[in-house]
Amino acid sequence: MLEVKKYLLLVVVALLNGCISINTVEELRATSRLSPVYHADESLEDLEDSIQAYMTICNKPDYNPVRINGTVVGGALLSVDRIEVENGVDYVAKQAVQDGYFHYLLVSLRGGNRPNKSTAQVFADDHVGEDVFKEVKKITKGMYWEC
Repeated sequence: MLEVKKYLLLVVVALLNGCISINTVEELRATSRLSPVYHADESLEDLEDSIQAYMTICNKPDYNPVRINGTVVGGALLSVDRIEVENGVDYVAKQAVQDGYFHYLLVSLRGGNRPNKSTAQVFADDHVGEDVFKEVKKITKGMYWEC
């Protein structure tokens, strides 16, 4: 029975490694699902504050242990990076994988310091649910968001 459990664990690990692999922010941007450009009702600074809260709360930058029958067999180290770019900022959620990172969500913010001049656009890997698009759109409209 123990051998069967070990075999199943190896199969699960192999499948997970096949689904999640190292990528770059540029690869995520080039190959992901893309939202429309959402026009914000607030300045870039205020929009960034809201997106930063959403990204850090909903992507829980922390180590999350993976358990099988109560035994920790691995974990997922999640983090969110802030990258300054010309005329804006990008927030990228990523997961540590062997020898690198799997970048799975990018929220790109652009614009000025006046209301209605800032924008948000979402780039999401296929593993990310559709709700992220709706929630970022809510944020740009100054509405309450959920994880």
